[in-house]
Amino acid sequence: MKIVVFEQLKSDAEGFFGELSEFLGINSEETFRLSENQSTNRRWTERPIDRLKQLENSVLPKLKYRFSSSRTRTKMLGLNGMVDSSTGPPMAPQFDSEVEEKILEIGRQQTQILQSEWGLSLAKYGYPT
Repeated sequence: MKIVVFEQLKSDAEGFFGELSEFLGINSEETFRLSENQSTNRRWTERPIDRLKQLENSVLPKLKYRFSSSRTRTKMLGLNGMVDSSTGPPMAPQFDSEVEEKILEIGRQQTQILQSEWGLSLAKYGYPT
């Protein structure tokens, strides 16, 4: 079994793919070649979320959005397909402080399990400890 951490992919893609290739018993050069020029997983920014909130606060646009096709909804949010091409700040979830603390506590517990059972050093990637 091999556990890989997404943050390692972000910080050292070559090392990540090298380790993964070695584990799978495949040629790492072939892995790099196959992954070249692949599309990125772009996240939504705050812009489409703000547009959605504006739509929800206005009766006619809200109705138009709800009864529109998927394509029209996408345009109303300023998206190109499901891709957000704006350059605003990345979308971030917003939780009540009580809910946020519960999420962090579960994260701490899971991090401790992964660290103790698998020897992963997750604190360096910002995981809750």
